[in-house]
Amino acid sequence: MNKAKGIYHFSAERDISYAEAAQIGCATLGFDSNLVKPKKAKELGYNGPLFKKTSLDIIKTQELLGINPPKVEWTILQAFKSI
Repeated sequence: MNKAKGIYHFSAERDISYAEAAQIGCATLGFDSNLVKPKKAKELGYNGPLFKKTSLDIIKTQELLGINPPKVEWTILQAFKSI
């Protein structure tokens, strides 16, 4: 057995905003997703650096393990169902 060493990141198949994740979570928990009121960081007074992408690349993990990432909605649903 070939044991891979290192730290491997697992993610979903696409990036989504925290607001979209919260809306999916609301729906999963049976709440109205309109309760989520997205705001831009600048609107809240944040003046630090902003990043277009916030996820890590998982290509090496995919190639090494031969797996594909799950749908982002499924990933969030599983996390919220465990609450």
